[in-house]
Amino acid sequence: MTAYGFSEQVFGGKYRLGDLIGKGGFGVVYRAEHLDLHRQQAIKILLEQYLNDPKYYERFLREAHIVANMDHKNIVHIDDIGTQEIRRIKFPYLVMPFISGGTLEDLLRDTQGLSSLEDVSHFLEDICNALEYAHSENIAHLDLKPRNLLLHQDGRLMLTDFGLAHFVSQNSISGGTSLNHGTPRYMAPEHLAGRPDRRSDIFSVGVLLAEMLLGLDVFNEQLPAECPRPQLRSRPEIPAGIEDVLGNALAKQIKYRYQTAADLLTDFKRAMNQKPTAFNIPISDRNEGATGKIDTYRNVETPTTNFQATQIPPGTSFLYVEEGGNRGAAYPLPSYDITLGRSRERTYFINDVSVSRAHATIQALPDGSYAIRDDGSVNGTRLNGTFLKPHVSQILQDQDQIYLGSHVLVFVFNNPSWNRPTPAPPSFIRSKGNPTPPPSSQHHGAGTPRLLIEIGREPGRTYALTDKKYSIGSNENCNITLNDPDVESWHASILRASDGTYSLKHESMLNLTKINGQVIKRFTLQPLQNGDRIQIGQHVLVFSAWY
Repeated sequence: MTAYGFSEQVFGGKYRLGDLIGKGGFGVVYRAEHLDLHRQQAIKILLEQYLNDPKYYERFLREAHIVANMDHKNIVHIDDIGTQEIRRIKFPYLVMPFISGGTLEDLLRDTQGLSSLEDVSHFLEDICNALEYAHSENIAHLDLKPRNLLLHQDGRLMLTDFGLAHFVSQNSISGGTSLNHGTPRYMAPEHLAGRPDRRSDIFSVGVLLAEMLLGLDVFNEQLPAECPRPQLRSRPEIPAGIEDVLGNALAKQIKYRYQTAADLLTDFKRAMNQKPTAFNIPISDRNEGATGKIDTYRNVETPTTNFQATQIPPGTSFLYVEEGGNRGAAYPLPSYDITLGRSRERTYFINDVSVSRAHATIQALPDGSYAIRDDGSVNGTRLNGTFLKPHVSQILQDQDQIYLGSHVLVFVFNNPSWNRPTPAPPSFIRSKGNPTPPPSSQHHGAGTPRLLIEIGREPGRTYALTDKKYSIGSNENCNITLNDPDVESWHASILRASDGTYSLKHESMLNLTKINGQVIKRFTLQPLQNGDRIQIGQHVLVFSAWY
């Protein structure tokens, strides 16, 4: 192919160019032969129209300088750099190994995802290893996509094209307008806004994982940064925990996203092995010889999928998962301290990025009672809705609710053959048509509209809508604060009109709001009817009207 006039040219006196094998935003890649060593190479050339634009020339050289000092089996290295004069024009070029297996995009094209989960696991490991290495060198790639992942002859993926990469300090990057560049389909929300950091690459890995599992059309032409995370129901063979991993990788807010590629890969491997996605009770030498009912269950291969509250022997205290991964499961408490957190070193592992690695400790006291202590977690631990002071123990009472991240655990003391029902909204809220007044036990006036949390962190909680406007979001200054990684700071508002009717206005740019399953357009007013179910992030709110 001679579309750019480079075929059969000899660059640097030793690289004879052959066919055009790739084209990017500002450069082309040719297959070439090293005339002295008789080996195949790939030559990347900056196109003529960009030669006089300093930002493109700088970007081209940046790739060379960044990759030159890298040495990793999953990153394509640079063998040489130079300029070649053709038609009195000097073209800069980079010389790289020729990788003959095509790209990940080639593998995924016209498929509904990779059929082999082992292949997904293998490729994800390659991607995360490359990314973890780059991040350890203080480099953010910022253009992760299937086309930039080459398939080596030995089956491994190799990351290439560091043209948009930037050096990072802590988690901040400086780079002016160049930080807006990338491929929008794979860009995190903060990257689209021109404020990326190394964790923006984690979001891109989440998009890649979704595409490897479900195919390139998984997001239906929408930007992943602006739509809900995909569901994996179409592939029932995928372990349930993978969906949690995908959700954490694609979290819109950085603080709820995986902080490192290593964390993402660790959780994925654990889920692939069908280990618990919410909790894991590891057999550890440090507990050898300890007494307590938990020892009875240590020989069960996957206890978290088998235990229910009704299976815990009477007289045994335990934790019941009311909200979060493995909802409905129960975990017996031993007669020694146990730790909770997002680390494999914790006794109970909680797969939730809003949970700290060493989040809290359940303390077994000499009199047989238990206490909880927050161990200085980032997001705090709440007991019955009240934040605990760090490093201060609080005695647990039967039926206490413990909030860690998006998980809610119920403490049950000396199990009296207990079975906790799933919380349900009051019947007067669920009815359509002509509403009946709420029970007299409600604290709000009989004519007061309200919202009830049906699904979320505080199921059963109600909010009286007595003002003209109520803001809903994850910001603590909102009238209704939802601690949810899929809820924007200022996500939506409920407005009261002069005639006493209510409407919902969706305001989030990144996440959806639905009413009875229907997506609400941004900044449009949607009238609310009695019994309407409002879905915001992972929460469902029910509107009750009393006109």
